[in-house]
Order: sequence, then structure tokens, then C-alpha cells
Amino acid sequence: MHKFKRHSVAQQRTRTRQFYQRKQEAVMTNCNSCNKQSPTAFCEQCHYPGIEDDYQTYLDLLDEGHSRHQAAVLSGWRGAEEIEEAV
Repeated sequence: MHKFKRHSVAQQRTRTRQFYQRKQEAVMTNCNSCNKQSPTAFCEQCHYPGIEDDYQTYLDLLDEGHSRHQAAVLSGWRGAEEIEEAV
């Protein structure tokens, strides 16, 4: 007969919570807009409907040879005033 170590319900819940927390931490990436840690490509503060399409257009414009600032404004991903503030 096998002897298994039995854990209390509280210990099981703690171990499960720790497992999912480690799993979530492993999936974290950086926001493509502000560079903060985020589980998705864009954090909650930066996300708006259609940002994925704007970002893809931005990447396409970069491939065409536009500068980062030009591509950001042309794609609609960033406004000209946001670019001026960052510079």
C-alpha cells in the first residue's frame, strides 16, 4: 500500500494559488506601448479597441522604411503631441 502525504484543504488551496501565480508570472510580457509588465501585448492603461490593428500598421510602416515617429503618427497608434512630449 502506498503512503501519500495528505494535505489539509487550506494547504491544497495555498499550493494551487501558488501554482497559478507562478504560471501567470511566467506568462508576463512587456506592454508594446509603455513597456510595463503585462500579461498581454498591451496593458490595461494603454489598451483601446483597435490598438492591435494600429500596432500592426505601425510595424508595416516601419518595414516600408518610415521612421519610428512617422510610422507611429501615420498608423494612428500615437498622436503627434504624444511624440513631441516623448522627445
